[in-house]
Amino acid sequence: MYCLRLKSNESLFFPQRTRDEYLIMSGLNATSASAESVHGTNPQFLIEKITRLKIYETGYWKQHCFGLNEETLLEKAVDLKYIGGTYGPLAQPTNFICLVQKLLQLQPEMDIVKEYIEQTDFKYLTALGVFYLRMVGKSADIFSI
Repeated sequence: MYCLRLKSNESLFFPQRTRDEYLIMSGLNATSASAESVHGTNPQFLIEKITRLKIYETGYWKQHCFGLNEETLLEKAVDLKYIGGTYGPLAQPTNFICLVQKLLQLQPEMDIVKEYIEQTDFKYLTALGVFYLRMVGKSADIFSI
């Protein structure tokens, strides 16, 4: 238990989250029901567990990635200013890796990913598509594009 001391004898207790609470919270971050396994596992598990949990706790994920689909993800990808994984001493996830996690969660069709890659107006959208394809694609698909 965590304890916050208010005055000399008063205190408020904040219980630690239990395993069940984490499972309930992660239910919102479940992979799409129509998603297929990638490389023999859930596509979201291609990102390390610690990084994945940090992504779920970021404000960007909670405010901007909740409820995205393949079309609305485009708007967020166009707004990207840089590419990265994590940064800083606490290894905070970047917006780019949050969108990669959302793509892994949605698992769009390869035709949509090819459109992300082949468009020439937004370089970070192209990078997002290439990164996603490299993570989930088969070698024949990767080298054919």
